[in-house]
Amino acid sequence: MIGVQPYLNFNGTCEEAINFYKDALGGELLFMQRYGESSMKGMGDDNNVMHCTLKIGDSHIMASDNPE
Repeated sequence: MIGVQPYLNFNGTCEEAINFYKDALGGELLFMQRYGESSMKGMGDDNNVMHCTLKIGDSHIMASDNPE
């Protein structure tokens, strides 16, 4: 059975937040892609997170930085 699956949005601090949740809650980072690694390259800060998934137990937290 799969637990909750929230999607969180940040203003340039997604990676920092996800790393905090990973360390604090013992999670596993399953996927992370930056805007610069996608077809949206150049449409904002290429270092910002376009999408990531963090697994904590049976739950997945998905998150991204809002494009500018």
